[in-house]
Amino acid sequence: MADWSSVKTLDFIEEYRKYAVLWGSLDKNYKNREERRSALQELGEKYSLDSKSILNKIKSLRSYFHREHSKVLKKKSGSSADEIYRSSWFAYKHMLFILQGDETREGKDTITTLEESLVSIRIWIFLSLSYIPCTADIYSYIPCTADI
Repeated sequence: MADWSSVKTLDFIEEYRKYAVLWGSLDKNYKNREERRSALQELGEKYSLDSKSILNKIKSLRSYFHREHSKVLKKKSGSSADEIYRSSWFAYKHMLFILQGDETREGKDTITTLEESLVSIRIWIFLSLSYIPCTADIYSYIPCTADI
């Protein structure tokens, strides 16, 4: 694999891009092992490599891309536009599609604001205190009308 030319590497990247199941976490089959295994086998057949070698090539490309991308994103305070790092790696622009696959799925926001929490606590306290046992019959609960 070390003897890959730039042209062959770019060709591999374009083929890899076609298999979103391997890089796109938002792809519906991303977690489907059989789909991923099949995609790796197809890539392996095209490049006469086994699945492990294909995975190693992908890992290597992704690692180098993320290293370069973090340099691009890092901006020093007070730096001018001409001081911004621009990657000179030949495959950087071709690997930008990886960023789409790194997006996280939308989830629920489980953290509530302090105000929402206080309202929930007040409601819970009101509901729990509005039903107190009646002294006449300890087994029956009668709603109290006492103002809390």
